[in-house]
Amino acid sequence: MTEPDPVALPETEDGRPGVSLGTSDTGPGAGSAAGVPATARRPTYRWPLLVVLAGVAAGLVVVALGAWRLGCVITGAALAIGAVERIALPRRNAGLLRVRSRAFDVLVMLGLAVTIVALAFAVPEGRR
Repeated sequence: MTEPDPVALPETEDGRPGVSLGTSDTGPGAGSAAGVPATARRPTYRWPLLVVLAGVAAGLVVVALGAWRLGCVITGAALAIGAVERIALPRRNAGLLRVRSRAFDVLVMLGLAVTIVALAFAVPEGRR
């Protein structure tokens, strides 16, 4: 009786030497999203963060164009919208707005929003 070679690879399902990784076709749509409606595959967890980032980007563009006070207000409003989204959305849909606990996330975003808007109005107009 011969002992199996400890260095030889076991055979896969199709008889070739190697290790089976379980990637063989196990049926229609195995390992893919086949059979799932396209609307069910779209990740919705990105939209809350994208809304906030779009608002912040719009505020920065306005600042770059010279209306810095309005740009700061837009940026602060975008952060406040993010805080409202974090409060309103369930945990699984909050996506990347969810960093810590809900209370922490909301307090940080609202704190930043209020601070940015308050500083925008606290800075006096410059001389022209």
